[in-house]
Amino acid sequence: MIKKFNHYPLLLFLLFYLSGIVLAKNLCISISIWFVFSSIFLLLTLVSFRLEKYHFNIFFIAISVLLIGGLNYSIKHIYPSNHLSNLPEMNRAIKLEGKVDRVFYNNKDYKKLRLDDLKFFKDKKAVKGKLILYIQNSKHKYLYGDEIRFQLKIKRVKPPKNPELFDYQQYLQRKDVFATGWLKNDKKIYKRKSKGGSPLRYANILKIEIMEMIHRATKPEVASILVALLTGNRGEVSKETEKIFVNSGVIHVLAVSGLHVGYISLIFLLIFGFLRFPRKLKYLLTILGLWFYTAIVNFKPSVVRAVTMASCLLGGKILERNSNIYNIVAFAALLQTIIKPEQLFSIGFQLSFIAVFSIIYFNKRLIKMLPAKLKPENISNKYLRHFEQLFLVSLSAQLGIFPLIIFYFNKISLIALFLNMLAVPLVSLIGALGFAQVILGFIWSGFNIVYGELQNILIHFLRTVVKAATKLPWAHFEVPQISLLGIILLYLGLLMILNIDKRRVRAGALIFGISLANLWVWNSTLQRNHLEVLFFDLGKGESCLVQTTSGKNILIDCGEKGYYKNDARSVIAKYLNKRGVHKIDLLILSHPHNDHIGGAPYIIKKFNIQKIWSLGLNSKGSAVSQINHLSDSLNISIHQPISGEVNLFDKNLLIKVCHPFKRIRQTHFSCNNNSIVIKLSFGEMDLLFTGDIEQEAEQTLVRLGKILESEILKVPHHGSNSSSTSNFINNISPELAIITGGNTDELDSVNRVVNRYRNQEVKLINTNTRGAVKLNVYENEWEIIEWK
Repeated sequence: MIKKFNHYPLLLFLLFYLSGIVLAKNLCISISIWFVFSSIFLLLTLVSFRLEKYHFNIFFIAISVLLIGGLNYSIKHIYPSNHLSNLPEMNRAIKLEGKVDRVFYNNKDYKKLRLDDLKFFKDKKAVKGKLILYIQNSKHKYLYGDEIRFQLKIKRVKPPKNPELFDYQQYLQRKDVFATGWLKNDKKIYKRKSKGGSPLRYANILKIEIMEMIHRATKPEVASILVALLTGNRGEVSKETEKIFVNSGVIHVLAVSGLHVGYISLIFLLIFGFLRFPRKLKYLLTILGLWFYTAIVNFKPSVVRAVTMASCLLGGKILERNSNIYNIVAFAALLQTIIKPEQLFSIGFQLSFIAVFSIIYFNKRLIKMLPAKLKPENISNKYLRHFEQLFLVSLSAQLGIFPLIIFYFNKISLIALFLNMLAVPLVSLIGALGFAQVILGFIWSGFNIVYGELQNILIHFLRTVVKAATKLPWAHFEVPQISLLGIILLYLGLLMILNIDKRRVRAGALIFGISLANLWVWNSTLQRNHLEVLFFDLGKGESCLVQTTSGKNILIDCGEKGYYKNDARSVIAKYLNKRGVHKIDLLILSHPHNDHIGGAPYIIKKFNIQKIWSLGLNSKGSAVSQINHLSDSLNISIHQPISGEVNLFDKNLLIKVCHPFKRIRQTHFSCNNNSIVIKLSFGEMDLLFTGDIEQEAEQTLVRLGKILESEILKVPHHGSNSSSTSNFINNISPELAIITGGNTDELDSVNRVVNRYRNQEVKLINTNTRGAVKLNVYENEWEIIEWK
């Protein structure tokens, strides 16, 4: 088995090298330990070569490469004291100067720049790490290498405050960016052009010229797509367009990929061939031209991968040596992760390389599995043959990436396989015409206009087809997030299915299937032995999710909805979808204030709601009327609970209604003081949810005496001083109290509330400062779960 890797040595090295990076990321091992063990195994490798023991050679080389991967990752994550990540937070503006390292947006009135070589202006002290600078109302044009001086407040990039959301902090850190800054205008920016020229600066200038040329000849929406296709700048693509391409499963066609590199290679080879350059010089100049194009598109992982592979193939022609495709792909991955180990955890990197490996391997296996009459070489009609080949390539790529698509996006697109067969050739045509438009447009502007009109038609057609495809009822559906183990099992299953013609694989597939069946049976019979409780961090809004031992879901309130935000859409629904929650067994709306029920209409429309508890009010406006209308149209019962009701919600979970004491009427109605207050009892543990009750309601509730006693308390009214009276806290005697959406502007009142809880030795957590709070509640204890 090992000897088979003689043909693919770089593939073997890649697997162990990447394993070392993964271990270094997930294990707290010091750089000195990595260095010592790397040195030891390198020496053992040299000794094994002298002993001429083949298996020992392979073993020690593999372990050495693994350790080098871990060492490289650790070295790249040592940050000096003057690094941005180590600088203290500053509430005042500071003067900095730096060099433009990348231009993301260079629109007329808005700029987004990445700055490197930062220095404090006064003492010229260097600052390591990169900074992203946003400039509104900008009148300057910025290019790579420009040196600028400015004054701003540095803002540290923070991790997400709720689980299962996109981690922008990690995304930026993979690009060595650790802070951002924002300026209203660039009137006080001093800009100095770069001294001399560099290939990167010329590439940046050419990119801007290409973008401006495209905008002159095409409509804005068309221009944004064509700019993304040719230059890799997707910042101009509207959110609506991006969404329909994501939902249809063809978002990859908007990325610069190997197809574009193929066009560029062909263009260079034709030009240098027309000029009658020697063959080897022609290949060498083509390689240089490809890397210049890589600089134009800002070294995007997919382009670096494709250009590295093309360079290896052309290099093989120069050296007159054959190249192995697996080794070429492995070399491209090694090169990128040696330079930047963090790229391994980039979605773009993973999808790009997995897709290529899938096309190379799965396509061959799929053809082998076909009956003899259906194999491409036996189809006489060339159109059918090309159609089948395109279908098999598309199927191979989709099979390879669909476990990752499930893991990252929780979506399966059924239309993607067939839509790709139209979208890929169409995008190929658009890309080819785009390169012709740019090249000929530099010669005469008339070519730019003519090609631009044609692009308006083609790209509008592409967008229309993709949008229509997403509206099909079976086009895509959401699935629960799978674990890393789930990804491994999916790939193992795929490999077994595609190699089922081999006897050993059939035996392995049988064992694998039996093992999975046993795992499913045991998993379905075993239930978790605790409640999962999540208090979302929604700023001023409030929401909490309780998941029972048998998988039932209680959602208490739905956060706030404003003109620019909807907590239900941006946070709550994303978490529910990631966790595979499609049904809410009980939706409790504590009282009709926007910060509690604003997001409820969205939740009711998007999820299967079994029952709603609310105050049962009628209203002509706001969220209440929407909730009533949706519940009527979807036949969802609305119940107005009153104190004294007890509901056996699950076999070991009781819901006790503590408040209000009578049914609420519209007249003389106080929203806060009539909030629904419930107590969840699970074994010996009790959780009290109090809505926004104030002193008046607390005084009434205190009459319940020991019934109120609870280990976990959701602090009333966001920690406001109008609530949480000492007598109320004393009657509950909580061990843990959680403030959700506390108003940090009211520091004095919050501090008074904090002191009341501290005086009674209660552990107090504020979601505004800590982020979302996740608990596991067992029958006789509770624990806080670190989800970050």
